[in-house]
Amino acid sequence: MRFGGVEFYVSKGSHDKTLKMLNESDLGRGEGVNTPYLLPSEMWGLARVLSQTFGRLNEIAASHSSWEIRGAVLPEAPLTATTSIAKKYSRNSLPFVEIEHETRDCDGRTVLRGVDELLLLHDVTHAFYAEPKREKAQTVVPANRRRRTYFRHQWDEEIWRNNIHTDEYARRFGYERGLPEFFIYMDWVFAELLKKEGQKTYEGTTIQLRRVLPLYENDIVDVVLDSTPQGTTVRFLKEGHERLVADASLKQ
Repeated sequence: MRFGGVEFYVSKGSHDKTLKMLNESDLGRGEGVNTPYLLPSEMWGLARVLSQTFGRLNEIAASHSSWEIRGAVLPEAPLTATTSIAKKYSRNSLPFVEIEHETRDCDGRTVLRGVDELLLLHDVTHAFYAEPKREKAQTVVPANRRRRTYFRHQWDEEIWRNNIHTDEYARRFGYERGLPEFFIYMDWVFAELLKKEGQKTYEGTTIQLRRVLPLYENDIVDVVLDSTPQGTTVRFLKEGHERLVADASLKQ
């Protein structure tokens, strides 16, 4: 099942807001990210495409993602996004879909492509999530950065019904509170690579989220980088406990 293409662009004002929120989340307030180019979350077109057919995608939770950033795009530039539903399946009696997505620039060049695994919450009728048993916190390691989680959009529960970003709906499934938009975590990972590698990060970087546990608004997160022969592993730690693991590699 293929959908799109949907044409869109990201305004300069929206890009500036994304950078501002990203930089303000850095509690160390070091040198901020000031790239003129769109961040991965701004090029991501999955929600823009599927909402044309299915309405707003508020009853989903991301469980795994793999994105490849293959080009730099300035704000206001026209983009076209397409998606396809590659798989539908159940795991632990929960319904999932695997969705492939691609964003191209006005010259037809692919600037972002990826696969997201999404949990379809509208078919779930019970509280399935329980926090893993919290063992002793991991050994304290120096954090590259300490960030505070935030929402890209403020979700009013009086307006947004059945929305995973709101507390009432999220608690139906066992979550503590509403979940922030997962794609901001892609920007957090990308920002670390951008600071480390510079603009070549836009020329072929793959980010794979292989573990995602819930984080909530205003959580304090230590961002830790580990270099490996294959690339960089980025971990998010909350009170010393691992909440997200992403493997990132740059095209050689």
